[in-house]
Amino acid sequence: MGEPAATGDGPPTAKRLPRAQRRDQLLAAAERAIARDGPQVSMDTVAAEAGVSKPIVYRHFGDKNGLAHAVGERFAVALLSEWRTTLAAHADPRERTHAAIEVILRRIDEAPQTYRFLTRGSAEGVPALGDALDSFLRLIGDDLAAFMSSVNEDKSPERQAALLTWGHAMVGLVRSSTDLWLDRRHVSREELVAQLTDLLWNGFGDAGWMTGRPPGTRGDDPGTA
Repeated sequence: MGEPAATGDGPPTAKRLPRAQRRDQLLAAAERAIARDGPQVSMDTVAAEAGVSKPIVYRHFGDKNGLAHAVGERFAVALLSEWRTTLAAHADPRERTHAAIEVILRRIDEAPQTYRFLTRGSAEGVPALGDALDSFLRLIGDDLAAFMSSVNEDKSPERQAALLTWGHAMVGLVRSSTDLWLDRRHVSREELVAQLTDLLWNGFGDAGWMTGRPPGTRGDDPGTA
């Protein structure tokens, strides 16, 4: 015998699930609906995709704003976990730079409509760049700054402040380039990763973070693979 139907919780065939399990089910349904219908997806569509009534969706997320935050958090947590694993897996600085950019672009390329939903909002008033994704991008910037600090021989407060600025500047560069690429697809994803790697490597090569050289030390051309 199966579980009894959840009275008032949607179609007669809907089963009452533990709250966390139901939330995961709704988020997975939301991701499918967004991938199919884009940022303009409605709460009705999400409910239909999940096989529940709309009040259940509202009960878990409050409104579309709350749904966007939850989708963004789910997207960001998975991406941040893979991004950190990738950084730890590459010892060569240039390979690490390339791999870290590739992780971000691949994840966005695999779910472009979800990324648009989170960054561009919708006609129903969901704000551009949901809180969860915004927090994720800040974490990426902080992570980059911390990594640069760990390999930079200059530990002065002035250098640490500069590294924090550069870490977040790198994130902004990648995000802006990704937004353009999603709209125009002017190069392949692999080419974009290579372009951004070259730009970051050359532009920040003298900052002392790529190889741990102190600032002002010239050494080999940082743009050489």
